[in-house]
Amino acid sequence: MLSLVRGLIDVRSRHPALAIGAYREIKAPDDILAFERTHGDQRAVVILNLGADAVRFETDAVAGGAILIAARPDGVSSIQGTSVD
Repeated sequence: MLSLVRGLIDVRSRHPALAIGAYREIKAPDDILAFERTHGDQRAVVILNLGADAVRFETDAVAGGAILIAARPDGVSSIQGTSVD
């Protein structure tokens, strides 16, 4: 858990959009919290699975993106087109 928190702090400190960017909610199912932060030419999409089960989430907001940090116990998450696992 400490490692995850340190990783989140590091990502936030390296990406101003996450700290001071404009906020836009992304429509998502009940157990998913998804939003976008933008600042200048920087854009970050945050997707949090608040449920107990792994799910696939479809959104155009992630197309062409990269995962900066993932909290899954197995450490594996991926983006496939517009899907996040």
